[in-house]
Amino acid sequence: CRKIAFLFAYHDLHGDVHFLSQSWPLPPQASYLEELGEYLAVDPKSRAMAVAGYENTLTLYSLKSMEQMRHEVEMEENLRHDAFMPIKGEKHFKVEGTILKMEFLHPPKDDTNHVNLLLIVSKNGKSRLLLYEWDFLLDIRRAELKGNGLPIEPDDQLPLLLIPLTFAAAFVLVSERRVTVYRDILSGSAKSHVHHALHDESPEPAPSSGRWPIWTQWARPMRSEHYGGTRDQIFLCREDGVVQFILINEKKQGMFDSNHRAGILKVNINTAFATIDLGSGVYDLLVAGGDMCDGGSWAFLPRMDFPYGFTKFSNWTPIADVEMANDVKSDTSECYTTAYRQRLFACTGRGSKNGSVTEFRYGTLASKIGATVDLGDAASKGVLDMWALPVSSWSGDGDDAEGTEKGVLLLISHVNDTELVFLPSAEDADPYSITQDIGFDVNTRTIAAGSTDADFLIQVTSRMIRAMSLEGSARPYASSIRQENIVAACIQRIPNKTTLLLTIVHNEQGFQLHQGHIGIENKCITYEKLGETIDLSSEPTCVSIRWISDRIFAFVGTVNGTLQIYNAEPGASLSPQYEHLFGDEYAVCDSIAAITSRNNVQLIICGLRNGEVQVLKSTTDDLGRFIDIQILRVYSKCVPLGATTVVIWDRLEIGTMAVRVTNDTTKASRVIISCDQTMYSLEYSAQFALRPPATVNKVWIMDPNSPEFFQGQLSCFTQADFGTSRDCSDFHTGSVFYLRETQLFIASLSKESQPRMVPRRLPIKGTPTRVVFSDRLKRLIIIYNKTTSSLNNLQDDGRRNVPRPRMLQSRIACVDPDQEHNEGDSDAREDHYVPAIKEETLGERFLGILEWFPSDNRNEYHILVIHSMIERLRSPSHESKGRLLLLSPTTNEAGKIKFHEKKAIELEAPVWTVASFGSSSLVYACGNDLVMQTLDMGTKKFHQQIRTSMRSRGNYISVYGSYIYVSTAAQSLSIYTIEDQKFSLQFSDSIERPSIYHLYDPKRSVILASDMSNRLAGLWQPPQVRMDRSAPTVFEANLPASITRLCRISRPPWLQRHQRFSDHVREAFIGSSVDGTIYQFVLLDKPSWMLLRFVQNMMMRNRVVCPFPRHDIYERHLEPDEKKKHQMQIDGDILGRFLDRGGESLLQEMLYEQPNTNHKLVDFHTAADRQARFWDLVRGAIGESPDKGPAVVIDWMRVLLLPAL
Repeated sequence: CRKIAFLFAYHDLHGDVHFLSQSWPLPPQASYLEELGEYLAVDPKSRAMAVAGYENTLTLYSLKSMEQMRHEVEMEENLRHDAFMPIKGEKHFKVEGTILKMEFLHPPKDDTNHVNLLLIVSKNGKSRLLLYEWDFLLDIRRAELKGNGLPIEPDDQLPLLLIPLTFAAAFVLVSERRVTVYRDILSGSAKSHVHHALHDESPEPAPSSGRWPIWTQWARPMRSEHYGGTRDQIFLCREDGVVQFILINEKKQGMFDSNHRAGILKVNINTAFATIDLGSGVYDLLVAGGDMCDGGSWAFLPRMDFPYGFTKFSNWTPIADVEMANDVKSDTSECYTTAYRQRLFACTGRGSKNGSVTEFRYGTLASKIGATVDLGDAASKGVLDMWALPVSSWSGDGDDAEGTEKGVLLLISHVNDTELVFLPSAEDADPYSITQDIGFDVNTRTIAAGSTDADFLIQVTSRMIRAMSLEGSARPYASSIRQENIVAACIQRIPNKTTLLLTIVHNEQGFQLHQGHIGIENKCITYEKLGETIDLSSEPTCVSIRWISDRIFAFVGTVNGTLQIYNAEPGASLSPQYEHLFGDEYAVCDSIAAITSRNNVQLIICGLRNGEVQVLKSTTDDLGRFIDIQILRVYSKCVPLGATTVVIWDRLEIGTMAVRVTNDTTKASRVIISCDQTMYSLEYSAQFALRPPATVNKVWIMDPNSPEFFQGQLSCFTQADFGTSRDCSDFHTGSVFYLRETQLFIASLSKESQPRMVPRRLPIKGTPTRVVFSDRLKRLIIIYNKTTSSLNNLQDDGRRNVPRPRMLQSRIACVDPDQEHNEGDSDAREDHYVPAIKEETLGERFLGILEWFPSDNRNEYHILVIHSMIERLRSPSHESKGRLLLLSPTTNEAGKIKFHEKKAIELEAPVWTVASFGSSSLVYACGNDLVMQTLDMGTKKFHQQIRTSMRSRGNYISVYGSYIYVSTAAQSLSIYTIEDQKFSLQFSDSIERPSIYHLYDPKRSVILASDMSNRLAGLWQPPQVRMDRSAPTVFEANLPASITRLCRISRPPWLQRHQRFSDHVREAFIGSSVDGTIYQFVLLDKPSWMLLRFVQNMMMRNRVVCPFPRHDIYERHLEPDEKKKHQMQIDGDILGRFLDRGGESLLQEMLYEQPNTNHKLVDFHTAADRQARFWDLVRGAIGESPDKGPAVVIDWMRVLLLPAL
């Protein structure tokens, strides 16, 4: 049954926010139109609430006051969810007619006790105003209908909006052409004031609909108390983004003081439209959720003709089609690495303004700042490394520079020289190369660079150490090395405002490690050597300094595959402590980062040349000495290193090239990784004493001003670390400087950045319906529809919303997913589009596209097959026809793709779907028939047509081996083979479902089949044909929306060989629905399913995880029941909430505490019984014992729920 849900937020004694939840069942009704819940209204003073159906039914509820609910929470600190209830009473009314609108009215100032509910009800073609009245000091049963209703103006019979005003119980009715204010309804006869001056301009651009856009929602801005009383202000929004401002004054004749256009938001709006309360005396901030387009927030400033856009909200509904494509840049590397280079594209949006192909990317968002900087020659010679150094005051390049400026000095190191580029922080200033001598050595390669807390800049080259102040506040330092060569260096600021410098030099004695620090004495920058020189046993590859537990730790990677660890107190000599051997081939450490947690536990992140990241976990004692060190890797074995044992436990395989790791300057628990020309973020939770899974996400740069921005392949990156005292305006700590070839992007990676969906849009000049990625063409081939209409709106003919003629045309576009174009680059954008098909037929709609490669023994041909429907609306029978269009794509010298029409096959019915079969055959659904035709490769003609009739049309066809899988509109899934030149039915679903789509998994011989009833079924295909030819249902998943597309995706490489994964969960399935939801599915083995279902059944009783449980939840068994097919589904959303809202503590509570309920349990009556069964399931699923506690199960679940996208 339907329910009303309540949430009550309150603060505890520590200031944390908590929620109490409760639900109230709505009474069942006889018909769907009478079901309560279609209309909901709340009294302005929260004293009452009304719920109504489409017709005949209305329920009025009396509510507890906010003061009373706060008192109940404060008096009973541990108030249970089931003890919280805001409703005091209710009364049901019978309403004769169809309910059009419902709102509570604001009471007059002199009447504070009455609650007034207004309904607009239509009966027999006429609408009336019904007013319900109740004195809230009395029982709710005293509420009653006042009179028999009042008539409405003829032009307001079907109002679009009902808006209660804040004075005198007045209200506004908004129609298509006018606004009407009604007042004095409490007196029994309402007076009306009409205003016709709603903005009357036509929408731009012209909509695809043949109707005029209508007003869809309203919002009231925040105003001070003295402003109200007799005045009210309203924002109206039209569905095409037009915002109208209305000022109503009770004392004004006609009551309208102002009515004008406030601006155009340039988005489509439905009902998601509101104002944000920023307080009085501030601008109005409006928020709109886009309807089949992006939404956003806008500031409406006084005396401005247009709103100022703040932010955009991504909206990718509706999704018409999805395509999983291999990365066009991927090569022949290992299979698990190539599999992760998959990209998910979807047809989203609607119309020429909002239609697009969206690339779904999941990861850490970095927002692009400012314009793209082309470094030209500074980045064209091959970049080895670069550094971003803060400049808080500088006189500029040249003696004639006026004033000082601040910004970032970018050092770009090449093989034989160094380039200096200054990026000013001023918005209107352009970056420039520095040609004057400012103290840096630009004639050799830079090995390391950094800055001090005193704004000194440091450069280390192979022959020199330099330190300088661009402000001229101190004399620079420079030391030249003649008989030695610096091969590695590291600069690090530590908490006592000391800047340490670690260098490794190569001389006749070999390789030596030197430690020193940069300081100032008598306005001169100094370099002081600290401690003794340390001889290294092998050639170094990298060096790093870390401040851990108030001690200095130095890490040196060597070409022998070792990591040498040294430590010292501040100012003392470094002393060797450990030497770790990585052990694997090519496991040479190239870079080092570190994460520190509580209890003196550190993670040392090592980036290796073989594409791996290995993580050493260590613990220090009170003196800062390592007392234990572990390397996190997959295989369990021990490597003795003196008195310390290194336990190999986990590893992360990022890619195939060398991995560079660096600490994130904004977040201590995060490390930034670059590998295979891609940037990643690696993060561990603050508590990593027990093996939590690493969270690895790609870093995606998103340009708010360019939705199709493509970040491309990373050449080099650096992150700014300006400290707390730096003032560089737009540049701040956390800014990422990202180099793509010669272009530099600056992005903001904030501390709060969490993994999320980061969509990228490729605009299309219409509504995209199908997308296919061609690996041969390296292009997305898109079918889209263009709709044009005529709005004759210049004359007032009284027929504004009468549909006008429309014309739909199907088109094809070829889009390079790795290209972007500026908004005004119309010529480049036109290259996307393919000229119309020569033999275009009026009323033809392209339904899909297939990339077909027919072949004989010698040649293979590339053909695009388009299947279509031709609507014959003007024919007497209204029967639709169909066609198969065979196109041959070619690419000219300029790279533009053209399609040549090879053949058009006219068919007697629409062709709903098509697939390739064998080497030269096509199988397609034509009307309700399943047809196969074979292409004679010699004569290039089709022959041998095979046909069979089905009870309903085929929605989707796929082929695997000799089997043909058909999802039909009424017969569910049918599986055919070809025998004796005929279709032979081998298997079919035993349950008739209105099927939409399917996907065959050959590893498990299971077909995932979706239907119109929001179900996803798993059908098993037996190895042999059964007597009843059935494909048994092994599971059913009930989902919020129907799955319209399914595709397979491999998990990323760092999870492919995870020890917690069995072979069958190393890949996942992505599903999409029209409402824009993206699902991830994983097929489990039986032990894993039983454990997860047992946990889910327990969590469904927990009000923290499931605030609104079923009324019979305690009557349901905790023990999983495989006989019930719907219980074979694991709800990942429930498990995700369980992990996010407590995880281990919630599991401890459900296992070791008896439920605080009066309900009788049907199984596992005691905590001991639940614990015994739980650990029995854990042993079967992951082989762990109770000794390690529930945390081991939590970590396993976190890995399992990680997104594969």
